[in-house]
Order: sequence, then structure tokens, then C-alpha cells
Amino acid sequence: MKNATGYNFIVPTYKNVGGNGEKVIDLQSIKLVNAAGDGMTDWIEVWDDTGSMTDTAYFWVTKDGGAEKDGWVTEMMGTDYAEDVTVSMGAGFYLNMNTEGATVQYSGEVVQSDLISDELPTGYNIIGNATPVPVDLQKITLLNAAGDGMTDWIEVWDETGSMTDTAYFWVTKDGGAEKDGWVTEMMGTDYAEGITFAPGEGIFFNCNSSGVKVKIPAPIAL
Repeated sequence: MKNATGYNFIVPTYKNVGGNGEKVIDLQSIKLVNAAGDGMTDWIEVWDDTGSMTDTAYFWVTKDGGAEKDGWVTEMMGTDYAEDVTVSMGAGFYLNMNTEGATVQYSGEVVQSDLISDELPTGYNIIGNATPVPVDLQKITLLNAAGDGMTDWIEVWDETGSMTDTAYFWVTKDGGAEKDGWVTEMMGTDYAEGITFAPGEGIFFNCNSSGVKVKIPAPIAL
């Protein structure tokens, strides 16, 4: 997947082969193609729901003897490779891409079934398209959400730091909405159209309901 320079939201799209199961991706299975690979130009940041950064890692490649092996190191131009840095499928992290034309490469098997996330903590989360095909926002549903058109919403930001779209989750219970889905305004009636996420593309999700899970249909159903 090609990404713009600057900050991107990245979401793993495959399950590891022989890895930690269907829902957890090891950082070292994610590579950058055509990146500088100098251990300082391109890096990832993992943040938790409290707004605290929990991990950083910089991308090294072995060209010119710069690194022992291709992969992610814990410090700028460091020698310690990031271990036990994992991301759940459907969750995401920041990638600060400063190499023009670099792409993200995932290794693994395509998920064949519906993807249902673990329960999300309340507050801001990074979620997104964990399939290898484009997904329309209206195909993404929330389980156990309030569904009142105001409690839980998504925000789409571009690489310049500008918010381009918001959408609130409605469900039809109690006659609150015409149909289940995402509307463009709080408790509104206009359903969000044309918001599509490329494979691996992530978004902010402000989760204020308890016990919410995100459901994305199996790729074959999209």
C-alpha cells in the first residue's frame, strides 16, 4: 500500500503465518519497500487510549552494512530490534513516512471470515480496514454500541492534519434511525456516502459505549 509522506494511520491486513493467531500481528512482519531504511527517516508510534505513546520503532535495512537484518529497531539508528510489539487486527498505529514513494508490505494469510475486534477501551482508538480490499464505511458495524447517533463516532484525518469527515453510528432500535449505519451529523438523517478505506488505512474512532466491538465483513462478502 502506497502512503503519503507525513503521518499515516496504518492497520494490519493479514494474520501471521504460524504466528500469534488471527487477531495479532507482530511488527517485524510489516516491512517498508523503497524506504530509506537508515534507522531514522521512517518510524512508527504506538499510542494507547489514554493518549500515551507506548512504543516507537525505526526502520532499518541491511544495505551498506547499516543493520544486522531488515526490520524495526527501538532507537534511532539503534541495534536492538523491537520485540513483542504487536498490533491487533483492525487496530492501528501511526507511521511517520518521510521517504517519498515508499510502500507498506504485509506478510501473512488473508482472513476469510468476518473480522470482529476485541472489546475496545473507551476513548479514542485507531481502527480501520484490516482486509486486503477497499471497504465502504457503511459496511463497518459496531456491536454493543449505543447506536443513538451521537455516542460513538469516527473521524477521518488526512496527512496534513486536517479532519476531512466525521460520522456517527445509528441503529434502528426504538425508531431512532431509518436503517443501521453511519450519519454525517450528530443524530442526523443523512447517511455518509463515499467514505471508503483502502486496505490498511486507519481512522480515529471515539468509543464512548462500553464493550464495543468492530465488525468488518469477510473480504469475499465485500
